[in-house]
Amino acid sequence: MSELGNCYEVHGRFMMNNFEDADDYILVHAEVMGQGQLAGIPYGHCFLIHKATCDLLSLRQNRSESILG
Repeated sequence: MSELGNCYEVHGRFMMNNFEDADDYILVHAEVMGQGQLAGIPYGHCFLIHKATCDLLSLRQNRSESILG
């Protein structure tokens, strides 16, 4: 792998350039496991989660619940 990703820069910049909508997103820094050429190698990654998509189906209550409270 000769190139490094730019996920931190891209998503950080998105949050700064779209601060009016920033409350709708969660900026996540995580360690993920690689796939393909990076299979099994943990590495740092950054991504956005849109809060509206963070709803889970609660099987016990058979209704949608937000995992964000």
